[in-house]
Formats: sequence, structure tokens, C-alpha cells
Amino acid sequence: MGKTEQTKEDMRITKQLAEFVCGLDLQKIPAQVVRLSKHYIMDGIGVSIFGSTHANSKKIKSYVKSVGGTPHASVIGSGFKTSPPMAALANGYMAHVNDWDDTMTTMRAHPTATILPAVLALGEMLNVSGAKIIEGYIAGVEIAGKIGRGINPEHSKHWHATGTLGCLGAAAGAAKILGFDVNATRSALGIAASEASGLRKNKGTSAKPFHAGNAARGGAMAALLVREGLQGNPDILEGQFGFCNVYCGEKHYQLRKIIAGLGDPFEISSPGIDIKPYPCCSRALTGIDAILSLLKAHRIKPEEVERIDCGVSYTTPLSLIHPNPRTGLEGQFSMGFCVAVALVDQKVGPEQFSDEKVNDPRVQALLKKFHLYIRPDLTDIESSALNACTLKIRLQNGEEYTKTIDKNKGSTQHPLNKEEREKKFRDCTKGVLSDNRIDDCLDMIEHMEDLKKISQLADIIRN
Repeated sequence: MGKTEQTKEDMRITKQLAEFVCGLDLQKIPAQVVRLSKHYIMDGIGVSIFGSTHANSKKIKSYVKSVGGTPHASVIGSGFKTSPPMAALANGYMAHVNDWDDTMTTMRAHPTATILPAVLALGEMLNVSGAKIIEGYIAGVEIAGKIGRGINPEHSKHWHATGTLGCLGAAAGAAKILGFDVNATRSALGIAASEASGLRKNKGTSAKPFHAGNAARGGAMAALLVREGLQGNPDILEGQFGFCNVYCGEKHYQLRKIIAGLGDPFEISSPGIDIKPYPCCSRALTGIDAILSLLKAHRIKPEEVERIDCGVSYTTPLSLIHPNPRTGLEGQFSMGFCVAVALVDQKVGPEQFSDEKVNDPRVQALLKKFHLYIRPDLTDIESSALNACTLKIRLQNGEEYTKTIDKNKGSTQHPLNKEEREKKFRDCTKGVLSDNRIDDCLDMIEHMEDLKKISQLADIIRN
């Protein structure tokens, strides 16, 4: 929809989003939404703590420490505090650096790695309650997801929506934490829209997790600037020069979809958020599930494989942009590598995404036999968000095995259970936190709505 088709109702899109954020009350949010939000907050904190040990995270922490800032907000796994925007930058980066953080289909991106760092940083500065953190998080996810409904898939064909929609979601969550009224919230979204950025070409580089950190920083900074008295355009989403038109082009977005069903249902419950069982691009998860299933059923040996065919949606190659990866980072965005390394190692975890594994002769041999193609039934816009995959392996003796996975393990259709979520959290944190601190952290998150001061949790995860 372009500017010529807009109505007076459409011109109030940003205002309606701001009104929703300001009117959000935890007491009126469905219990299921609150419960699910704590699952995603737990996962986000877990992968952030794990990410704090990554070599590139150490560089981010070094940068943030050198820049300095009033010590109001904790940098996870670092032992120090800094300003909320800088803490959000570091924590967002660390949440996303291993690509183990959650995703949401309407956003086509990573909600928690962008929204939670901004909410936690400002919440710690004000020492708000756990209930307020949940409110801010839910508000941010709702805004990012609903905007995504109106501008995707066109927007995510060109931009990495983690950096763009994540920034708007972070600003909405930040506005909720700071207790903004409608006009101030509109201004925060206006300033954040000018901060929103993220190029898909940076996937597979150390700049990609910067998209998440920068989105969190931008959202927190936008809200703090408004608190100082600065203003952004109050109708930033709509109009000729608005976010939707500029980031999608005319006739490639639908404003009404953005405001349809605000909070009914909440994005957190429908479509929901997917928690990753493997640390790589979400579009590779069904391929990994398929190959691990075939391995379990048939005990395939890598040297026996003659050819691998993998059928996916037409949008999948837009995310898996490294068919011939050279590094572990590029391997996270390569279906061929993910399938090959799973075949060789019979598992997929953080240790699989290393430069050494990418250059393993057995993996390289399988990559030469791997062929990605678009399934004929996954070529239209209705299938653009689908993560379905059909994997067929032909052995040298002529035997063939095929497995189709429509939804990966960890998706809302096949969610991780409580034991699996907690195991992931413990696996992520065991090298950083003591067992007692892990237990305390899990307990605080499970009962976050009863937590009087978020600083109690921040003191643990700061380490």
C-alpha cells in the first residue's frame, strides 16, 4: 500500500501503537502470555551469559568499557556497569553472537536479543520490579511483531530485520519502562526509526550480532533522548517519508495489518517465539532435524553418501547466504555445512561452528555433494515464512532416504519442554555461574512478576 491509498485511519498507526504500549497492564495480560514471556526471557539471559565468553564479545566489552559511562546498567558476564545504551549494546551483541537466540516469524528476526537488553538496562537504572520488566518486554515484542506483519516479507528481503524492527521494539519496551505517555512514546519510535538499520550482507561476519546490540542501544537511547526533551516525528511509520514506505517501497506494505489485533492475540502467544536448539540461522534448523533423524534411523556413514538434495522455501536462500563457507561464522548461514557437520559429528552445538570444522576434509567432501533447491510448493508469498525442508540422501550403493520436516524442534509447534529449556540454560551458564547462582537465576526468572527489584537478578548475571 502506498501513500495514495492511505486513509485517515491509516495515518494514526504510530499513535495507535503508542496508545497500546501506554495502556499495557500486566494485571490484564493473559496468564499464558506472561508465562511464555518468562520462557523467552530465561532463554535470552542464558544465551547472553554464554555469549559473554565469546572472543568477539570480549572485544565488544573492551570497547564499551573504554568508552565509559555512568554505571547504571550491568554488562552481562563482565563484572562492571556502564550507561544503559552501552550496556544494551554489549548485552544485545552477546545475546546474538552465537546465533542461539530466539526468533519470531512475523518479525522475521530475533526479538529477545534486541528488546530484552534495552528493557533490562533501563529497568536496572530505575531499579524497577520484575513485573515492570515483563511489561516492557511484552510491549516491545508486540510492537516489533505487529509492524513485521505489515511490512514483511518485502522488508526482510532487503534488510536484516533484527536491526530494524528490533530497534523499534526496543524503543517501545524502553518507553514502557520509563513510563512515557502516548506523545513521548510516539517520539521514541520516531527517533528509533532513524536508528534502525542492518544489512543482510553482514550475515556470517562479526558485524551481524552488532545488529542486535545496535538495535537495543538505539531503542534505549531514543527513549532517553525523549526523556531529555528531544522529539521525533509522531507519525513515523506512515506517509511518503515514513518508515514503512522508505524501508519497503510503495505498495509493498499494509498498514492495517500493523494495528489489526493489537494484543488480541499477543505476538508472544501467536505466532509465538521459537527457541533454538542449535546455534545457527533458524532457516537451517529443519535441515539439521532432518539429517539427525535420518542418522538415527539408518546410521548413515559420511563416506557412503553420493548426493544430498535439500528442498526449501524460496526465501530460505536469502538467509542462508554462504553455500561455500570459509569460516565457522559463515557456517552458521550455510544449510550445506549444517547438514554436513551433523552427518560427520552426529550432533550440532557451538563447538561445530568453528573454522576447523568448516575446513574438515570430511565436511568439505560432503559440501561438494550437497544441492539446495526450491521446493515447487514453496514458491509463493504464502510460503515465504515457512521453514519447511525435505532432505534426500542417496548412497553409493543406490539406497535413498528422505525426510521432510515442516517445523523444527524448538518451534512453537514443537516447543522445548521445561526440562529441555532448563538444560539449555544450564549448558549456557555452567562455565560462567556457579551451580547455586544458576539455581537462583532460574528461580528469579520463574517468579519474575514477584521480584521487587530487578537489581537482584542483575547482580547475579553481571557476575
